[in-house]
Order: sequence, then C-alpha cells, then structure tokens
Amino acid sequence: MFPNAKSAKWSKESKTEFEAEFKNGSLIQAANLDASGSWVVTETEIKKAELPDPLAKAIARAFAGYKTGESEKVEKPNKHIYFEVKVEKGEMVYVLEISPAKKPECC
Repeated sequence: MFPNAKSAKWSKESKTEFEAEFKNGSLIQAANLDASGSWVVTETEIKKAELPDPLAKAIARAFAGYKTGESEKVEKPNKHIYFEVKVEKGEMVYVLEISPAKKPECC
C-alpha cells in the first residue's frame, strides 16, 4: 500500500486503531489500521497552495480574516476524498472538513 514508506513511527490512535506516521517519497503521511490490520484512513499533509482552487476560494470567503494552518488530504476506503483545513483567528480555531463537492463545515 505504501511501497516507498520510510521511518514509520507507530502509535495507538484509539482503543481500536493504530497509526503509522511516515515519509512516502516526498509526502508526509499517516495511515491508520484497525487491530486486524485493515486500512482505516490515510492523511497526507499538503501545502495551502495544493488545495483545489474552488475549495481555497470557498474557505477564504467563509473565513475571511482567518489564517489557514495545517491542511491534509484524507482518504478512506469506499469514501470520497476530502480535505481537513485548520483556520484560526486569535483564539478562535476551527478544523474544517471540506469535500470538493460540498461547502465548508466546522467540526
């Protein structure tokens, strides 16, 4: 699944999941597996400039004046890819989960 992964650091993400953080070629990724070894999710760090343009514009409109922080592309089995984007303004911090097909949602 990750043939170029190097220097994996494993941790227990929850009671039922384990996470490996690693470098995969030029990408920094984290993959979660359940106790049986089945893939649960992969998160890939991305730069702000790597967000699809329509998503970046929607975030800029909806969160004008907020600074965009960490961003990740998230992939799950049998699900659409979505993006997690951290936005902050002073002490207000939101982590957005946004799909290319939907408007931003706070969580």
